[in-house]
Amino acid sequence: MSYDAGLLQRCRDALDAAGMRPLRDKNVFGMRGLLLGKRMFAAVGDTSIIVRMRETELAAALRQPGVAAFTPGGQSLGTWVEVQGDVVADDPELRDWLDAGLRSLRTSA
Repeated sequence: MSYDAGLLQRCRDALDAAGMRPLRDKNVFGMRGLLLGKRMFAAVGDTSIIVRMRETELAAALRQPGVAAFTPGGQSLGTWVEVQGDVVADDPELRDWLDAGLRSLRTSA
């Protein structure tokens, strides 16, 4: 299990400030997954985060520098994207990506 503890704490702080509850995290994909209730919307790794996107936002996300489809085992995983750490180095950008992940939960069953 490998993840950036500082980045995980920044995510927790941003979500706490936004009043997101019940938030929890657990081990997934060799990262630390962020869940709202029982549903995962992001995960923190060593040098990046992964974020679940709405289908309608996926293409635009993939056009951004430092963002690629999340491909564990070489296969794309649905609407998940991997966002490099330098893209979320500042808190406003980190919050934007976490918000995108949370939006994906509101549009799925």
